[in-house]
Amino acid sequence: LTFWDAFSFHMADRVIEHLRIEKPDIIEVQDYEAVGYYLIQRKLTQNILQNIPIVLHLHSPWFITAKYNQEPLFKLPYYWVGQMEKFCIVGADALIAPSNFIIDSVKRELKRDLKVEHFPLPTIIEDFQISENIKEKEIVYFGRLEVRKGVLKLLEKSKKLWDEGVDFTLVLIGSDTDYFPKSMSVGNYIKQNYKKYLGKKLFIKEAMDKKRLLERLSKAWAIVIPSLWENFPNTCIEAMSLGKVVLASSQGGQKEMIEDGVSGFIFSWDKKGDFEDKLKKILSLTKEEIKEISKKAQKRIMQISNPKEIVSKRIRHFEKVIENHSLKRYFPITYDYLREEKNFKKYPQQKDLLSVIIPFYNMKEYIKESLEKIFESSYKNLEVIVVNDGSKKEDRDFLESLKNRFDFKIIHQENRGLSYSRNRGALEAKGEFIAFIDSDDLIERDFFEKSINVLKRYENVSFVYSWVKYFGAIEDIWPTYNAQFPYLLAHNMINANLVLRKDHFLNWGMNKEEMEYGLEDYESWISILEKGGVGVSLPEILVKYRIREDSMYRKISRDQILYLYEKIVSFHPEIYRKYATELFLLQNENASAYQFIHPSKSVFGDISWREYELGVKIVNFVKNNFLIRKILSNPKMKEFIKEKLKKLS
Repeated sequence: LTFWDAFSFHMADRVIEHLRIEKPDIIEVQDYEAVGYYLIQRKLTQNILQNIPIVLHLHSPWFITAKYNQEPLFKLPYYWVGQMEKFCIVGADALIAPSNFIIDSVKRELKRDLKVEHFPLPTIIEDFQISENIKEKEIVYFGRLEVRKGVLKLLEKSKKLWDEGVDFTLVLIGSDTDYFPKSMSVGNYIKQNYKKYLGKKLFIKEAMDKKRLLERLSKAWAIVIPSLWENFPNTCIEAMSLGKVVLASSQGGQKEMIEDGVSGFIFSWDKKGDFEDKLKKILSLTKEEIKEISKKAQKRIMQISNPKEIVSKRIRHFEKVIENHSLKRYFPITYDYLREEKNFKKYPQQKDLLSVIIPFYNMKEYIKESLEKIFESSYKNLEVIVVNDGSKKEDRDFLESLKNRFDFKIIHQENRGLSYSRNRGALEAKGEFIAFIDSDDLIERDFFEKSINVLKRYENVSFVYSWVKYFGAIEDIWPTYNAQFPYLLAHNMINANLVLRKDHFLNWGMNKEEMEYGLEDYESWISILEKGGVGVSLPEILVKYRIREDSMYRKISRDQILYLYEKIVSFHPEIYRKYATELFLLQNENASAYQFIHPSKSVFGDISWREYELGVKIVNFVKNNFLIRKILSNPKMKEFIKEKLKKLS
């Protein structure tokens, strides 16, 4: 896993460990960086946390804030963090938020009419004496130096005013952040581009401890909150609690705190000249007028953000959530889909029976171990069907000999390929559920049981799969995620060993024999999702996938993969058209889709894309630097550097 999904995974572990000590009534988790992703996924797929509602607190999800920070939105793994955040929002049992602004933003982004309870954040500053000692015409911004926070827009407008002769100083207090399009920090960009004003009109201070910060703020003429997008900023709560005149943008929950012209001032970045006019008005205020607005600001924020009232309201709401909590019947998904019920055929099936289908072709070295694991399964209501796809005589005879030990059915056929074998096994199956298990792979004892529990629990789920452990020629772990458009259209997210509803496979997902070189299972999952099926991942290793040097997929060429992708697109033109924009951006910002690893991992491996791009810059710098090239052309120097690099690595 990469950082944020690993963090979420371990947070879920800690919460579950804590359940042994005490059982909470309710769990609250933030949306930002999808901290609650694995906690929610485990609740939805495992028999834990069943009676404990999870409440998600909308705060500042990356998939929204990144836009305003001008970050590339489709770069892996960050793109997937945004998708995980969206899943947390739709998967939680209840939603709360501090501002109507973020409620509207999230609803627009997800195109969902979400039910969200509104609770402002509380102030932690009460009964603060308004300072008499304020610095003439000093405007202070405090918070991160971040594009989204409107710092660069603020400076652009301030420069214009300074150049017009408007007299004021601007102090920026806070830690630095990335300015993505310029490949530098916001602070460094400001220092480069506003050099002539530094130390005269413009002052930049590093982040400071709370006590020093509050003292510093109390002396400001006014506080500015210039955000391009904001939820319910603590900066505004704190500034108003200190009794400061606040000039804030309308692009955030701060608009819900301030009564324009009464307890502060609101401007809109969308209205030309609005910021400048409001700032000039503040600069022209007398100290008596400032004092009057200050008192109203304090009174107003204590009405909105009174801690005692907010706590009692939230507790009442939590009690209501606990009382009304029930398990979901439909597994939550974040993408749009329309269930295809037209011409849906019901096939004969035995309720609860699982038919395990094993395509077999010259695998006598491995089939016995695979069968052992299947018959050790904790789910006992099963039939096993091995489809012998024209194996040579010794393999066929070996397969027949195993019937003395295991109770399974063999279907013999001429060699027709993997797609035909899977389809035939499914058509012969008697069960309500089917499982496809490759003849050289292994399953854990509870894989079937856990998968069928999910299928029985959710009416919309078509198939269930798990994380995969590779063994044999490669030792590795492949984490899987819930199947999702548009990512699934770019890259397979699902292992071929899985459990399905038979009806869904036979109606929507039968393997196409045209996929003769491979990826037939991948095309099948796209077909099922396109028709309205849902694929769910169990976030634990329940399947072991054998990597053989002589396997069909290991021998596949790049041109074969590209050809198969073209075939997949030809089978599903409408769904590819629907997600064309996102698919273009996913590939443009990462690499060719067939090179993807899994959604939360960068194509560049364990390094981030920023580190990768920095590496490219260093290489190009070396290539283009005459002196460095001269040094490297010396054989002794070259050997010396190689030796040093070897020690470093």
